[in-house]
Amino acid sequence: MKKTIYILATLAVLQTGLIVTNWTGDAELQSHSQGSRLLSFETTAADVLLIKDSENEIRLAKKDGKWLLKDGFPADGKKVDALLDKLAGLQYGLPVATSSQALSRFKVTEDTFERYLQLQGDDGKSLSELYLGTGAGARQSHVRNGEQDAVYSVTLGSYDLPVSLDSWQDKELLQYEKNSVTALEIGEVKLRCEAKENKEEMCPFWQGEALPPGTTINQEAIYEGMTTLAALRFSQVLGREEQPEYNLSQPLLTLKLLFTDGDRTYSFGKIENSEDISLKVSDRDEYFSLASHLAKPILEQFEQGTVSYNNNSSAAGENTDAEK
Repeated sequence: MKKTIYILATLAVLQTGLIVTNWTGDAELQSHSQGSRLLSFETTAADVLLIKDSENEIRLAKKDGKWLLKDGFPADGKKVDALLDKLAGLQYGLPVATSSQALSRFKVTEDTFERYLQLQGDDGKSLSELYLGTGAGARQSHVRNGEQDAVYSVTLGSYDLPVSLDSWQDKELLQYEKNSVTALEIGEVKLRCEAKENKEEMCPFWQGEALPPGTTINQEAIYEGMTTLAALRFSQVLGREEQPEYNLSQPLLTLKLLFTDGDRTYSFGKIENSEDISLKVSDRDEYFSLASHLAKPILEQFEQGTVSYNNNSSAAGENTDAEK
């Protein structure tokens, strides 16, 4: 009888242990299936981003609160911040694989990867590392945290981690506040803004100063041109040295804007053997290219904005009547 009781007691203890083990395992499994943060870092602590593929490397660094590329050119801060938020929000569930062979197969090793990302603090120490490998479905990729050997599937792609300078440059660098322009020069034509009722609005009316004979002002075209110019996005940075093929020695159009706190001169040229337009602004060292479909409206609007008839009073008179 005692032996039977002892056996039953032993079985009860084993059963209890098995239940506890299963419960703990289920809880852990459930926790992983619900998702945990893949990368443990605070977005405000990241001051350097390194992104690599097999051939290229991009370095983004924060200075005085602004993100810069390695050459000091301003980076798209909104894009960098969006990436950091996305990385901080990545969650993983159950691992896809954990073996060393799997790491190679999914291309998430230290030597083989589609993208490698490292986040650093202001002291240069690594905050997090991520290896991005093969695709895992629509907008999904296999990844590995640098501190782990497990492979997970997350919503991230190589398109989120580009390694070209063009992808990270601040394409809105040349934009300005519409209401900040006080005067405008188009070639030899000088225009000043009339007093505005609302200082927050762009100048609604331009008054000519000592206009060349026979020159008329198309207020609508000037307004549209200024609106387009204020929202300008360049396509590429061509470099810091002028090249003959930019054709800026004889520009298609020269504009000078006078702001409340300075001025800027724009020179537009036709790039040789290309549909694109070259651009040099006086307050930047770089030369830029503009896509033709973005540059053409600017050229046309300012060309139509002021028209000189070479003292042909008849033609000028007809145009003036038409403007009225």
